[in-house]
Amino acid sequence: MLPPDWGREYRNVWLGITAEDQAHFNQRWQYLQNIPSGIKFISYEPALGPLHLPKHDPLPNWVISGGESGPKARPINPQWVRDIIAACWQRGIAPFHKQWGTYNSNPLVVEHGLSIEDAKDLDKHGKGGGLVDGKLIREFPLPIR
Repeated sequence: MLPPDWGREYRNVWLGITAEDQAHFNQRWQYLQNIPSGIKFISYEPALGPLHLPKHDPLPNWVISGGESGPKARPINPQWVRDIIAACWQRGIAPFHKQWGTYNSNPLVVEHGLSIEDAKDLDKHGKGGGLVDGKLIREFPLPIR
């Protein structure tokens, strides 16, 4: 619930939704996009399918991506992360890749054939590592003035 005076907007409040795939994004974004707030963000985690951002405004200010963690973690496709980061950069949105969730989803293992132990030595950023093609992608949106 939003406070009764929300129409004036609270620029210091960041509102977000979780969208684990396109269907959930489409369902939830239709509500969030119409609520005034300082920052709107998408938590694309656990990423369970590809996600395509709108080609027009309104757009989120921030997209956080990540894989599922835990003993029964479902895999994330590294290309989904690359695609959402590229889409963010094309549209002026800050991308933040938190983690792969498990080393079984880390591209060092699934694409480059490294052992989990070797991947752990090279990528210690978050659960399952967090490097995307050798880089840490952790941007934040600029505050709205």
